Amino acid sequence: MFLRRGRLGLPVRFGRFGCFAAQTQRGMSLIETLCSLTIMGTLAATALPQLVQLGTQARVSVVQGLSGAVQSASILVHAQCAVQPSCPHRSGQGVVEVSTQPVRLHRGYPVGGHQEGIAAAMQLSGFTVQHLGDDTVFMRSDAPEASACAVRYSAPEVDGGIPSIVTRTDGC
Repeated sequence: MFLRRGRLGLPVRFGRFGCFAAQTQRGMSLIETLCSLTIMGTLAATALPQLVQLGTQARVSVVQGLSGAVQSASILVHAQCAVQPSCPHRSGQGVVEVSTQPVRLHRGYPVGGHQEGIAAAMQLSGFTVQHLGDDTVFMRSDAPEASACAVRYSAPEVDGGIPSIVTRTDGC
C-alpha cells in the first residue's frame, strides 16, 4: 500500500483495490444513537416485568417441588410398611423407622398433625412446619403470605385410601 497526499491534503491510499481516502469515524450519529436507545428501551420494557416476577416464580417452583417430595416420602414410607409383616399397611396405627427416626403411621401412611409423622420422614430447610389437627402444613417462610404458599398433608381418611396433599401457591 502506498500513502500520499491527495488534492485536498487528505492522505490517499493506493492499494490492491484502487485509491480511496482514509476516513476516521469519531462517534455515533444522532440516528444511530436514537436507534440504539429505542432497541434498549424495548428490551427493557419487555424484560423488566419478567425480572420482577422471578422471586414469585422461584417460590412457586419450590413449593410445587415440595409437594412432589411430600408425595414421594409418603409413598416410600408406605412401601417400607408394606414389606414389613408386622406393619398395618391397610388400616390401624403403626411405626416404622426412616433414617433412624420413628415415623408414626395411620393406615400405612405417615400421620399428619404430629412431629413424628410426615415431617419426620422428610428433612427440610426453608419451610416452617405446623401441625394443625390431623394436618401437617409446610409453609414457605420467605413468602409474602406464608399460609398461601404452602403444602398441606393429611393421612388417608379411609382404610385403603391415599393421603391428601394440597398445594397452595396463590400467596407466593
